[in-house]
Amino acid sequence: MVYQLAKPWYVWRPWQLVHRALATVKSPKSEFVPLPVAWGASVWADPAKTIGRSILTTGVYDLAVTEVLGRLIAPGDTVIDAGANVGYMTVLAGIAAGTTGRVVAWEPHPELFRILQRNVAALRESTAVAAITTRNSALGSESGHADLVVPTGMAWNDGVSYVGQSAEGTSVRVLVETIDDVIEDACVAVLKIDVEGAEGMVLRGARRALAERRVRHIVFEDHIGADSDVMHLLARYGYRIFSLGWSLRGVRLGDRAGERLATWYEAPSYVATLAAEELLMRCSSPGWLTLSAKFGRRSGAAARIHRATA
Repeated sequence: MVYQLAKPWYVWRPWQLVHRALATVKSPKSEFVPLPVAWGASVWADPAKTIGRSILTTGVYDLAVTEVLGRLIAPGDTVIDAGANVGYMTVLAGIAAGTTGRVVAWEPHPELFRILQRNVAALRESTAVAAITTRNSALGSESGHADLVVPTGMAWNDGVSYVGQSAEGTSVRVLVETIDDVIEDACVAVLKIDVEGAEGMVLRGARRALAERRVRHIVFEDHIGADSDVMHLLARYGYRIFSLGWSLRGVRLGDRAGERLATWYEAPSYVATLAAEELLMRCSSPGWLTLSAKFGRRSGAAARIHRATA
């Protein structure tokens, strides 16, 4: 029991245990509702499904990725959220990038896209944030159309739909765009990718931006690891790759080949960077910026990190 509670979201925010206990006693109803997050905002999500339940019981979703994004995104940055889902990371990016920043969020699933739009609208009503563009399409290597497979697992996990073919579940015909076509010659500070195995296609659709070194940091999932096509592709473009993890003291980065820092119950995530010194500096201080509501304040964490490392 002690091991289960020895997590950053409970040690740094012990009152979160009340929400965990209540969710254990009575399972929440499956519906989209605004849920408060640890970093000082609210996100519409379904507390009966994976992302919403994590927010309800811990105040965050995917803590290591959340913290790295919070530390890397500075005021004025352009950020891409590929696979935005309900918009948890989009809202975070909008706050961190500030009023002079820009966020482009892609989500192909029609229902999740509507919730993404609701979250962006609610954020704009509550505070001044970055210019956020939402796009109801998938990202791929070429523009066109594709089938978005919606597995039966969507009943409990709303983050498992993917572009491809499958005899399981249903499918939805969706528009496919490329990063190169949409962002044109813009420089991207952070590209976050969570597209259920289609990371390689997304990156091939950004081949011009990658070749011209206009994408500084890439935060992504990879279930294969060091020998994956995505890892080899990023290495060819000159990126240094770090695995992501966490401890009670803060976020952890590892750069040994094949190293996995994620826990057994988390998707393995990585940061590919053209600016390793900047990444290491911004992630060197102990503690958790995104486990504090101060992060959501306009004069808060993102601006301080930017000034300290500029």
